[in-house]
Amino acid sequence: MSAAAGEDRWRTQRGQQQQTQQNRQQQQQQRSTPSHERAAGGASHQPQTSQNRQASGSQGMSAVSGNAWNGGDRANRGTPPSLGMAEDQHIPIRQFNAQETREVLKRAYVDAIGSESKPIIYKEPMPAGNAKPGGPWASKPNNMASGQDFFVQLRKQVTALQQDNGSKIDNSGDDTCVAIIQKHEAQGHSRGAEILFQKKVTADNSRFRGIHPLVALHSHQESLAELLQDALCSVPLSGNSSANKSDGLAPQRRNLDFITVTRGPGMRSNLSTGIDTAKAVAVSFHVPVVGVHHMQAHALTPRLVAAMENVSGTPKDPAFPFLSLLISGGHTLLLHSRGLTEHEILASTMDIALGDALDKIARVVLPRDMLEQSCKTSYSVMLEEFVFPNGFPDYQYAPPPTRKEEICTRPNKWGWVLGAPLAKSEGGHKAKAMEFSFSGLESSVRRLFDKRTGPTTVEERIELARESMRLAFEHLASRLVLALKTPESQSAPEPALTDTLVVAGGVASNKFLRFVLREYLNLKGFEHIRLLFPPSSLCTDNAAMIAWTGIEMYEAGWESDLSFKALRKWSMDPAADDGGILGVPYWERR
Repeated sequence: MSAAAGEDRWRTQRGQQQQTQQNRQQQQQQRSTPSHERAAGGASHQPQTSQNRQASGSQGMSAVSGNAWNGGDRANRGTPPSLGMAEDQHIPIRQFNAQETREVLKRAYVDAIGSESKPIIYKEPMPAGNAKPGGPWASKPNNMASGQDFFVQLRKQVTALQQDNGSKIDNSGDDTCVAIIQKHEAQGHSRGAEILFQKKVTADNSRFRGIHPLVALHSHQESLAELLQDALCSVPLSGNSSANKSDGLAPQRRNLDFITVTRGPGMRSNLSTGIDTAKAVAVSFHVPVVGVHHMQAHALTPRLVAAMENVSGTPKDPAFPFLSLLISGGHTLLLHSRGLTEHEILASTMDIALGDALDKIARVVLPRDMLEQSCKTSYSVMLEEFVFPNGFPDYQYAPPPTRKEEICTRPNKWGWVLGAPLAKSEGGHKAKAMEFSFSGLESSVRRLFDKRTGPTTVEERIELARESMRLAFEHLASRLVLALKTPESQSAPEPALTDTLVVAGGVASNKFLRFVLREYLNLKGFEHIRLLFPPSSLCTDNAAMIAWTGIEMYEAGWESDLSFKALRKWSMDPAADDGGILGVPYWERR
């Protein structure tokens, strides 16, 4: 082929490409031109204004919702409404590559959890025939097979809704709970408060061995309305309801004083389910709504128990100030509770919560058949039952008399040892640090099983679980003793601090923990410290504690503006950056 012929062929192909591009541009311009302008002879294409975008977007939404679609003569060509919506709004349609997908998932994870400590691992499907030996596909598992097996282990958080005169609703990470509380103000009642209704629905997360956020959210959405309907039937009828009847057929009005809902801290999608429901009920009944702090509710649970047991009009017990040890799957906090909204943080976990550590240890230590047969995800409860089937007789515990004996390792016939948390640190400054740490203990247990090649006997599993709980609980007690001693001498008790310790949260239901704390404090010279543990049913997330917290906040003169939103993070300490319980916006004085 001559050079001239080759040049002519290139010019022909180039001309065809340019013509094809011009035709596409003309078709795109015709599509963006309103049908009535094309019918009138074709008006020149105008840039799309905000009003035009709004109008075309409305048409697109109507198409999606199944309403009549005003798509001009495009409808005659059979163009799908969804495509018409994208074209009308000039919405770019694109694909995300692997790096962009990882960033999107990372932002979603941080928004839900509030931490990047456990990053999501995402890998795009392995290209067929392109895998190289020793490459990244050979060394790392596909933890997210094209998005089908996506799962994030989330700590249990609560969403709750409540009423003073009787009603509250609680949506935990996997629990949806509704309750009605009635408080008696007048003298003569046998009880100061009474739970009229309490019911809980737990999402089935057993196949995930943890809380799947979408399964939990769907359970909230499916269960909350029905639970609320049942709960409202327990609310007392108002005395003047008959006066509001005009034809004798109007229903009697339920006597609600206000609604309370957990505002945070927690995963905002789950929290918003309860918050939106609480706002709707408050508006329909013309009553205020109070958005409360979930951990504050745990700290106030013993005051609810006292109100349920005592005669109306008696002082609330325990009276402020007192110490609060709040231990759950998501929090480990030691607080100096000086008042209803004043809770100074004395110590908190530097890594994972105690409940989270116990759950992870249980999933490793418990026999596989026990895990597979259980339909529950409260693995720490299963761990306690596995180690102490007979309760107190199986404890066989004596607290270490000295710090040296507390942190020393205890050899056994299997050859492994577990170290106490914060026992070893550079310079020894962590030995008396006011903080908790449980990740090292959990990692040590996991590594023991990762190295195993043969079976593990039940006897060894029991001993490993017992030693794990002992070290974790003594670590809690040691920081509690540090808080009870004066900063100067670290030896003499501080009587001015408090004589009462409230221990609440899901882990507080562990009876071995209760025994260890009592024995440890007695040995260290703090026999006078009164330990208050709520009943096991009120240690775990529940709506009753949310209701009571709302009652106390409402009586103190606080309610929430209807514009308030869920909070992923929310401190209880007034000295924190967010100002603590009353530092967040949308509080209103009654």
